Amino acid sequence: SSSSACSFPYYYDVVVHEILGDFASQEGAADVYLDLQERLGYCPRSIPTAATTCVSPCTFPTPYNVKYKAAEHPERTIFSPRKKLFQSVGLQFSSLLLCDYLLPLEELRFEESMHDQMLQHRELRFTVTRGGKFAGLLSALDVEIRPGKHFGTVYEGQCDSWYTNVILIGKEIAVLPGDKIVLFTVADLKNYQLENVYNPSVCTPHKSMTSL
Repeated sequence: SSSSACSFPYYYDVVVHEILGDFASQEGAADVYLDLQERLGYCPRSIPTAATTCVSPCTFPTPYNVKYKAAEHPERTIFSPRKKLFQSVGLQFSSLLLCDYLLPLEELRFEESMHDQMLQHRELRFTVTRGGKFAGLLSALDVEIRPGKHFGTVYEGQCDSWYTNVILIGKEIAVLPGDKIVLFTVADLKNYQLENVYNPSVCTPHKSMTSL
């Protein structure tokens, strides 16, 4: 049904959800909150407060970094179908990072207007602090469960709920300390689009990031 303010019969003070995947927007949380805010006509409080996908240049993982070996845990360490992602639960990633920090690729702030967050453009600048072979971007999730209280795969060894991902660039590039890596990103958080299928129009999901 079409979204409209006050289409819910009651006032809602807090929304509690766990619509989060390996990437903050993967399970469609932005779509759900956008629809909810439009129907309510206001932004309710939320648990969690926010979720952020953080990235940093990295080398390719070695067996030492993999907590759950694929031979013993075939569902916990995998490649995505098109080999664009290396995915491993509990990945020990600190020794893989070529920089001392991670930067936000996408950020969902659930207590703020989701309409203003659906399309995010960023220019991420990294300075290499450890030489090595740049193989991709380490991607991890930071969840703010309540103001100031965080958890997620971005905190190494803390969370076995999601994969930690390496977004592969398809080759390895030797880098040295002081080298600059600049990443231009567009995060389209809308997971659904209208498609005409023999009339009327229906909503169909975008391709998931883990189908890459």
